[in-house]
Amino acid sequence: MTNQLIPTHPAQTQTVNINGFDIKFIHKPCRKDTAHLVVLLNGYRHGGWEYANSINFFKCSVLMIADVFKNGQSCYLGAQGTFEFSDAVASLIHKTLKSLMLTADDCTLIGPSKGGFAALYMGLKYNFKNIVAPAFVGHIGSWMVRYTPSIADHVMGVGYDGKVVEKYDRLLLDLIEQDDNPDKNIYVFLSKADNFYLELGQREVTQALAEKYRNFNALYADTELVFQHDQVTPYFLQETLSITSLLTQGITTRLNKHLTDDILQPSVIVPNERTKAVFAAKRSRYQDKPKAIGKLEKIHTEQGVMFVEGLLYLQGYDSPNYHYLSKHLKLKSVSSKSNQEYEFALGSVPKHPISREIFSDMYFDYTAAGTATMGLKGIDLKNIAQGRYEILVSATPSAEPEYRNYIAPKLNSELEQHDSDGYYNYRLNKQKDSLFLTKQPIICEQKDAQFHFSLKNTWAKDHLFHIEGEFLVKGADFSEFYVSKYYCVLRHCESGKQYAIALGQIKQENLGEAIGNFNGGYQACYYASMNLKGIDTTSFEHGKYEMFVSLAYQSEVFSHQIPQLLAINEQGCYFDKL
Repeated sequence: MTNQLIPTHPAQTQTVNINGFDIKFIHKPCRKDTAHLVVLLNGYRHGGWEYANSINFFKCSVLMIADVFKNGQSCYLGAQGTFEFSDAVASLIHKTLKSLMLTADDCTLIGPSKGGFAALYMGLKYNFKNIVAPAFVGHIGSWMVRYTPSIADHVMGVGYDGKVVEKYDRLLLDLIEQDDNPDKNIYVFLSKADNFYLELGQREVTQALAEKYRNFNALYADTELVFQHDQVTPYFLQETLSITSLLTQGITTRLNKHLTDDILQPSVIVPNERTKAVFAAKRSRYQDKPKAIGKLEKIHTEQGVMFVEGLLYLQGYDSPNYHYLSKHLKLKSVSSKSNQEYEFALGSVPKHPISREIFSDMYFDYTAAGTATMGLKGIDLKNIAQGRYEILVSATPSAEPEYRNYIAPKLNSELEQHDSDGYYNYRLNKQKDSLFLTKQPIICEQKDAQFHFSLKNTWAKDHLFHIEGEFLVKGADFSEFYVSKYYCVLRHCESGKQYAIALGQIKQENLGEAIGNFNGGYQACYYASMNLKGIDTTSFEHGKYEMFVSLAYQSEVFSHQIPQLLAINEQGCYFDKL
């Protein structure tokens, strides 16, 4: 071993070489006077750590070991049919224990799913006393083949056959059979609704553990909040942390024996019958009027089409599929001179886990809570009148218009976006807790505006042309990018066809002096083609075009005509006299 084992900063990963193999890990020192080591083994992940937000719950030392062996996840076993990594990991754990003046009995292995398999495998093979394995994988060979073929090739070796898969599937069962120390504390967290329970060996391994070990304990979830594999671990988070914390204090929990799924085992089913009865009674007496909830996760426009995604449902109302909810979006004019309103139907997107995520006091089936534009095709804004509109949403059990209950949807992020379809600028913005859409012509002459316009540089080569310069409007003071947007607008002299191409911005000092502002500001009021590389005209209609630079700032558009024409033909483009 070449590296010293020293406690690290919570986010700092170390690498140690054991038996010629590098192991990545984080060692967190104990936070209180608890002489114990919790070893955290990862499930299937592309980065980060399991229980990353909960690991500080433990008072004792924590050793977090990454499942990276020879540049790939290895289920803490090895590569190409070997088990070299498990030996190296065991050595790392023992060395850490020795440095803390602890023994293998002062250690708890914990990990979910693939990490649960690893906790059982390492604990049984290397005789660690305490094992906590939520939603563990029982048949690791079949799991690799079914879910992660690349890991299967890495771990079992390219060209593995059915006998090799069966060998890996039996790893836990063989260790249980060979183990001569039944005095282990083992806790597993399961759900018969998890397909891993029957299909990937959980039940078989559970029965073998129950028959072998004196303090084996199984907790089963029987709830509508758990109906697939990845929901078992978060459902049992508090119980997992609590049991592990007790183990760090030398306190072992022992469940009473019950016949669960025809297995006589120390076990408990949660929630218990009393809890189920209480929640059923609460649900039967629930009389609150369903309340519309709208939370947008994404909203943007693209070429005059608006897209939204998020949650839209009725709190306190079961909606297992799209038949139960009628969803709409309204654009309502905020002008005192207009009562324009436009309504558009929204679709439902199934989100099965959401019932668990937004559970509050009692269970409702919110599977149809997800929402998006119909067919994910967006809402065409080309036919709405120009103006400013508030964005509202509605969710009702009835499709009848008179029952629609429009509310302002929530958006947790800031919003300031501009987009154009060539004829209009579409601005989306958030003001306090409301969302707004503004539609304005992309060529808009503001006669009363005080401005400064200059064209500093132009060039045309082949099918590319470039423009850059200054465009300042008094009052439109912005020093940062993305607060506003510049466009180069081309209008065909004969057909009237328009193109609006977004321009980039370059920061320059003292730009405000051009309009009599000597106090700074206006630094981002210099426009140019993106990355100064020019604008490609290959897809544009041939002919001559009037040229404009338009500035979209807040809900206004300011335009200035460039005193040149742009001519486009098969050979390329060039500037011409106006």
